Amino acid sequence: MGRRVPGWFLLALALSAPARAEVRGEEFVPGRVIVRYRIGAARPFVTRLHRVERAIAPDTELLRAADDSDAAALALVARLSADPAVLWAEREHIRRRSGMVVANDPYFKSQWALTLARIPWAWSRTEGSEGVTVAILDSGIRPHPDLEPRYLPGYDFVSNQDFAGDDNGRDDDPTDPGTPDEASSALHGMHIAGIIGAHTDNHLGIAGVDWRCKILPVRVLGVDRGKGTDSDIADGIRWAAGIPVAGVPRNPNPARVINLSFGGRGTKAPLLQTAIDQAHQVGAIIVAAAGNDGEDTADYAPAALNHVIAVAASDDRGQLAWYSNRGDRVDLMAPGGDLNPGPTHGVLSTMWTVKDGYTYVPLHGTSQSTPHVAGVAALMKALDPTLNGDRAKAILVGTADPGRRCEAGCGGGLLDADAALAAVQLGCADGHCARVNGFDVTGGCAIGGRAPRGGGFFWGIAVLGWAWARHRRGCGARGRSRPGTGVLLLSSPFRLG
Repeated sequence: MGRRVPGWFLLALALSAPARAEVRGEEFVPGRVIVRYRIGAARPFVTRLHRVERAIAPDTELLRAADDSDAAALALVARLSADPAVLWAEREHIRRRSGMVVANDPYFKSQWALTLARIPWAWSRTEGSEGVTVAILDSGIRPHPDLEPRYLPGYDFVSNQDFAGDDNGRDDDPTDPGTPDEASSALHGMHIAGIIGAHTDNHLGIAGVDWRCKILPVRVLGVDRGKGTDSDIADGIRWAAGIPVAGVPRNPNPARVINLSFGGRGTKAPLLQTAIDQAHQVGAIIVAAAGNDGEDTADYAPAALNHVIAVAASDDRGQLAWYSNRGDRVDLMAPGGDLNPGPTHGVLSTMWTVKDGYTYVPLHGTSQSTPHVAGVAALMKALDPTLNGDRAKAILVGTADPGRRCEAGCGGGLLDADAALAAVQLGCADGHCARVNGFDVTGGCAIGGRAPRGGGFFWGIAVLGWAWARHRRGCGARGRSRPGTGVLLLSSPFRLG
């Protein structure tokens, strides 16, 4: 018979015992704890205070904590782990299928861009969260059955009547009054919204990068070839991030990710830079298009500004697209497509036409590459709500496929969504280095430190496997985060990215 240990002693041990650090992204059954007892030991007193759901084996039981909160389950694990009669105690995990997740949307098979960026593999880690809001600062939106379930109330910031096209100035209606024609708005914002967050796995249309995020439409570009001005855009950025804007109702749904699929030449824009700085300070992740002129991104804003993730475009082979801006200011590439070989080589997304009503069309550009990165940033935010812009950039750049780098300047390489989410789950500070339960994981190539208590051998094998996979992908060469230095002329026209 085992020897009874006083309850006060167990409680003291529980409060002082180090609990196993949980990896971000772990999922648990609420309120359930699995405990294994030492053979021949008496059941601890704490066990008798909790309901036994069932016996898994003669020495192993599934217990119910006092309630379904994380705190109750963690407290029970700590108290059990401190008892000499207990071999181990763990919360009961939820496991997901591994590998590529296939959405049932009929055009999913035509979305080569998702596969190229390894987004379907990332969905096995998370499909996103309704608690994450992504702001799309663009030309506005139109009704579409693949988008409407995701929309939040937005705002129209286009004050220049030469651009607005709706004759009513700023208001709470972010509808795009333009047409699909290039001379108008091209319904650009609607296409971007579908890439980020089309309603997914609903047997309709396409799949979005993030299945569950909410979309905040902020209209800052008008109907004259999709132009917008710095003053409207700066107000739109601040409002999207939840920062007060004079004369405008406060945004009740602050965005944690902001997509800017537009840009223009000019490296002095103190108003715009200030707005981006403010959004960055409150935790927003800001992603911008590098531009479509085949030029140096350092001459374009907002991509070249500080606290912005600058995205170039690849074609469907993962190579730098001929039109994409490039250079040292690019942080990474993502699929942007190339319509020259044919429509199947473009990026398919939501659209509206006079002839067909709501539909789906392929386009190409850094405007299309940018929302792939913004959508992945939203998935990362779902795994770690504390993720900020600096860490998001470091992880996205550091986990990009280095085999896709180019001499012209493609940043860290091609977006790898699955690797980025894995880095978030491991608690990485960037794409190269993490400390997880005592391990230093550097670039997935070098490991040092000590294993966590209990199960260290198997943890070591798992981390070594992950490291070897990264090594095979060429992780020895680091991607770099390159903060920009430029800003744009106040009220200079922006064009679609």
